[in-house]
Amino acid sequence: MELMESTQNPNQEPFQNSVPVPTPQSKPNLIIIVFSILGIILLVSIIFLFFQNQKLQKQLVNQPVPPTVQPSFPTPKTVSSISIPPDETANWKKYTDLLGYTFSYPNESQLEKLKDRVIVRIDPPDIRNIVGICPRYISFSSVNTESTSKTSQDKYSCVYETKILGEKIFIESQYPKNKKDLIDQILSTFKFLGRNSQASSCTPKFKVESGPELTASEAYSQKCYEVKTKERCEKVDIYRESTQNFGNSDGIPDCLWSKQFLN
Repeated sequence: MELMESTQNPNQEPFQNSVPVPTPQSKPNLIIIVFSILGIILLVSIIFLFFQNQKLQKQLVNQPVPPTVQPSFPTPKTVSSISIPPDETANWKKYTDLLGYTFSYPNESQLEKLKDRVIVRIDPPDIRNIVGICPRYISFSSVNTESTSKTSQDKYSCVYETKILGEKIFIESQYPKNKKDLIDQILSTFKFLGRNSQASSCTPKFKVESGPELTASEAYSQKCYEVKTKERCEKVDIYRESTQNFGNSDGIPDCLWSKQFLN
């Protein structure tokens, strides 16, 4: 039997069991690979962007805030409102003397023009001469050989002061201690007139007599000295010449308006 098997036709092909192998389909696998790669790239990109965003936020939080620069505008200058007190002497009466000076005095004060001087009586004179009473006054006259500058005070605090202005005007004043304000204000208005200045004044026509006390002629002469215009000066009628009585009119003007150029 073994001999028979060996005597078979050598040209006969041996029997082979052929198993069909399926052909791999490459196209679907390629698409999966491409999408997988794209998905990985997308995931990596998202993760990268996330960490970059976190890092940027930390930098913004930790970054120092620069100081705010405000535009500089010039500071406006503030003008301090300083209230300047009104000049109390602006509306005072004004006196001009032919000796070449002028000054102002309070309206309620009395001006007496005597033969040798002019007196401004701030307080009325006290004819009783009571000790301790110190009526205020200031007088202006020409300098003489006895004129000196001095200040004295009695035990009742009444101050008597004299001074010389411009080597030609002698000033006397009296006032209670610590009550010199009006005296100083009158002096602040005093000034000399320039050369060739013209001074006008209303002077009495009648004779003015002086004495140890105020005379009638001195008292009524003030009616002339107080007038500042020619029209009013030529209407003053205070003296009856026929009887030589003051206070009685006779229709004749008793004051004269005169002008004089000062040297």
